[in-house]
Amino acid sequence: MQTPEVGDKTDKPIVAYVGDSVAMACKTKLPPNTWLWYKANGTEQELINASTDPLRYKIIIVDGNTTKLTVMNLTEEDSGVYVCSAIYNIKASVSRVEVRVITFMEPLKPFIAIVAEVIILVLLILLYERKWDAC
Repeated sequence: MQTPEVGDKTDKPIVAYVGDSVAMACKTKLPPNTWLWYKANGTEQELINASTDPLRYKIIIVDGNTTKLTVMNLTEEDSGVYVCSAIYNIKASVSRVEVRVITFMEPLKPFIAIVAEVIILVLLILLYERKWDAC
């Protein structure tokens, strides 16, 4: 007998901003004995216990087949891989999702770089024209 696969696997990371909240859902076809959520830190996995930090984490079981982890008030340290584990008598089925937490400045960096390049080019053109006008 095999344990069911955890559904809704995705290769794309969830992108959110600092201060926002992010919700991740995990589903199976058959209800497990228990659900566990972890945050992967390199080779180790840190168990997420919503009861010890209720202002940061909320774990709910929607029905026996679905669980949902909400991470609130995100910081950049919340970036990483989150692991959902459905525990059965035989073994556990796991699903992973990557979360990337970015600051509001992150999307502006390319724009700021382009503006800086334009300013430098305009200054170089003005300096070049002044040099030719002086001659």
